[in-house]
Amino acid sequence: RFEPRAEELAKKYALADYTMFIGSGALWGETILFSMCILEEMQWKRTRYITSADFFHGTLELVEPGVPVFLFMGEDENRRLDERVRAFLTRGVTGDTDINVIDTAEFAIPGLDDEFRVIVSPWILTVLVTDRLARYYETVTKHNLKYRRYYHQFDY
Repeated sequence: RFEPRAEELAKKYALADYTMFIGSGALWGETILFSMCILEEMQWKRTRYITSADFFHGTLELVEPGVPVFLFMGEDENRRLDERVRAFLTRGVTGDTDINVIDTAEFAIPGLDDEFRVIVSPWILTVLVTDRLARYYETVTKHNLKYRRYYHQFDY
């Protein structure tokens, strides 16, 4: 279900000069992983990763037209913070229309009790972005995810 969207997002944003990623709680590690490890390290893209809690302490001033923003929404106690960020981003006050929300709650796992979703939500996001979206970025940029300029190239 996410596959066509991943391809569309990559076609639209893989060549962007700068992209913001917002996440929190159980998804914070995956937010950093995709932004820093996949896009910065493996794609040489400029990114900014920020928690939903910290977004309103300055970063909101950097949202403007032409800057893609991705909000990764989880299912834990930080969801209300994610919802607050989503409400701000989708109000239209910034003029930025490149707002992308990826909400793990939209991806059902048959047979999984709701009480365990918070535990598996990082895995859901990993499959969606670190696995699928990253591969489409690689295709669009024609930049192999294994290429490095410096990382593991010599002692430092």
